[in-house]
Amino acid sequence: MSINLPTLQALARPDEVRRIIGIYNQTLADYAEIQRRADSMAKGIASIGIVGGIRLGYRTTTNDLKTGSTSPIYEELKAKTWQALIQRTGLLDRVSSKRQEKMEKEIISTLSLPVTYENVLVVLEQIGKSWVAVHQELILDAFGHLTSNARNRVGRRGKYATNDAYAVGKKVILTRPATLNYAADRLHDIDKALCFLTGKTYSYAGSTVNCIDRVVRSSCEGESQFFTFRIYSETVHLTWKSEDTRQRFNRIVSKLRPQTLPGEIKR
Repeated sequence: MSINLPTLQALARPDEVRRIIGIYNQTLADYAEIQRRADSMAKGIASIGIVGGIRLGYRTTTNDLKTGSTSPIYEELKAKTWQALIQRTGLLDRVSSKRQEKMEKEIISTLSLPVTYENVLVVLEQIGKSWVAVHQELILDAFGHLTSNARNRVGRRGKYATNDAYAVGKKVILTRPATLNYAADRLHDIDKALCFLTGKTYSYAGSTVNCIDRVVRSSCEGESQFFTFRIYSETVHLTWKSEDTRQRFNRIVSKLRPQTLPGEIKR
């Protein structure tokens, strides 16, 4: 399975890395100027008997700005810069819920790194090296979710009636998702995998979970980007909207894990 990395390639261009570092350093310089002015203001108003600074917001005063390099804003800016960079790669929208938990420690350690040209390139290189493995895991996890309720019973035409343990059928029955539960995470993983497969960008808005949440109070039927669905008390029945997408998904799984699928799917 080939992976195209245009976003990573664009981010890793020397001019783009220099632009990111330049904005970061300029922000630091701008805040240092704010601090300098806050120091000057504090001295001025103290000379006429005003102490404690002037309130800028609900909890912030001018005194909070004149704390030198120990100000929390420096750590916050560094962490948010790394978060924005990682988000721009698209990686977080394409990793499985299981992988997200594993990545949390790695991301936290990255947030403490100095924002330098060399470090940006190192982080992007590390993401690039893990990209294929992350996507393969996402595809296989989605396959596991879609086949998790396999009943191994044969329908009238000799095919599996619903979930198939060896290939994803046209109709799939899954546990009905609820807010922040495992069934919802599994459906998000499926949508992420299919977005990757079809070259689309995943977002919560329009996802299968989101569409189910929108219609569940007024209807038991609806559709999302990849499925039509019918909602029951404990399950949701998904039917593929695109037969081509279903077959492509099965073929990719057959290449990643050949023992999973029967011969007729591999062709």
